[in-house]
Amino acid sequence: MNIKIFMPQFKIFWMICFLLAQKWMGNFAASFREDCLKIGSFQKKHQDFSLQNHIIQIVEVNQMAFCAMACIDHAQCKSYNFQETENVPKLCELSSSTEAASSADFVSRQGYSYSDAEDEPDCNCVNGGTCTLTSAGAVCQCLDNIYYPDYQGRYCEYPYPASCKEVKESGQSNGDGEYDLYLLHPVCLKTSRVYCADMSTDNPLEYVTLPAGRDTNYGFDNRPYGHYKRYRHSKTAYDKIRLNVPPLEVDITDSRFSVQIVGTYTRPYGSANGCKYHSSCSAYQTTMVGKTEADLTGSDFKFPSSIPYSIGTWPSCAKILVDPTMSADRKKWSVKCGGYCGGCSPKPLILHIDGC
Repeated sequence: MNIKIFMPQFKIFWMICFLLAQKWMGNFAASFREDCLKIGSFQKKHQDFSLQNHIIQIVEVNQMAFCAMACIDHAQCKSYNFQETENVPKLCELSSSTEAASSADFVSRQGYSYSDAEDEPDCNCVNGGTCTLTSAGAVCQCLDNIYYPDYQGRYCEYPYPASCKEVKESGQSNGDGEYDLYLLHPVCLKTSRVYCADMSTDNPLEYVTLPAGRDTNYGFDNRPYGHYKRYRHSKTAYDKIRLNVPPLEVDITDSRFSVQIVGTYTRPYGSANGCKYHSSCSAYQTTMVGKTEADLTGSDFKFPSSIPYSIGTWPSCAKILVDPTMSADRKKWSVKCGGYCGGCSPKPLILHIDGC
């Protein structure tokens, strides 16, 4: 069977869009654009043929544009037969099938033309994505799990990355650097800026960059002059801190992105040590020479409302935190501790995400 196929002219598509614009104006502009694109998908036209035995509705129209509109408005319509005649009204037969699906019912019929959207491109979507026509062509609309999207990418092939490893596995890696991760997806959809290190390996690591700088991000072991272990007097400043994902716990002992400001002994992040003798407990409880500061300003993270600390010191009356200070936005933290000798360190230090 020889079938003569006529592709509609470009101007016809825009004429249909114009007619739609007359029907849907103002607040219905979005609906107009969607329907205009759908009508544009009716690209296959067979002259002098029609599809029989699947007609679900017959309507009278003045021109083909309104036949296409009628098919769009009907939830079960997949194609239509249009009566090609000079007279009006013209018959428009809406069908629940297509030529490809019901080829035995596709017959010669003088004075009619057949159109369907079977040549709409297949997006090859995966993970439940659906092919949708847009002004940029056919694209995958990724499945939403009621409140949040599960997948992304051209074909909905990538999960929303919650770790540097997932970024690498999804093929979105640009090497070591800053990435936006969905660390709490799906509980919270806000992204967090994280530095991914070792992206060339199978197990890249996450770090939080500290834009506030070294002056307010350090661990300090203060050993006064004359102390028999003065050689341990050290201050370590941090540019980035290691973040275990999950549960967003800081590895305070990871000093990869740190510098020694004083001494050679590396001090953990957020820790403080002091060695100064006092003759009374009251002095220990008001004066501590060990201090630490932590500052997340400029990052997407904040501290918890309170930070548990492990304290080891002598005498026992010095086993306290002095001047613990948390800023109102929970971005800055400082505390003093010590003894003769002694110190403190956060255990654990769990970060929170701004806006989550």
